[in-house]
Amino acid sequence: SSLMGFRQTESYFSYETSLNVELNTATSEGGIALFQKDNCYVTFGLSNNGDAYTLTLTQVSPSSSLNVLATSSIEQSSGQIRLKVISNEEGYSYFYATEGSDFTLVMTTDSDLLLSESYTGTYLGIYTTRNGKPSTDYIDVDWVDYQARDKP
Repeated sequence: SSLMGFRQTESYFSYETSLNVELNTATSEGGIALFQKDNCYVTFGLSNNGDAYTLTLTQVSPSSSLNVLATSSIEQSSGQIRLKVISNEEGYSYFYATEGSDFTLVMTTDSDLLLSESYTGTYLGIYTTRNGKPSTDYIDVDWVDYQARDKP
């Protein structure tokens, strides 16, 4: 497993990435992570379910283990997929887009989703994992874009 990211500096922001994805096994996954602590984080990631990619929004919190918040099935096409998270007064909104299409909203979660005891701030980043299994799957990150947004 790998995570690469940076500390969130604004409450209102958009964070977007473009990924070139080749997942052939069910154990590989990757996407965006919002990471507060080892026991308090959210992942918005892709995996392979055979016919299509599955996009899963999961949360781990100090009071519970893995909690699946939402899933979406994405037809495998060219492998180019964009993921985006927007933070505003309503919370965190999670979107995806395949090549040549507009963004689709998957879910909006409360803004306190990543709060925990001794809150130290949130990191935004890209993660990948093979979940401990060998694989030749890959996710190439073409770019990431972080933009502060004005408070309404």
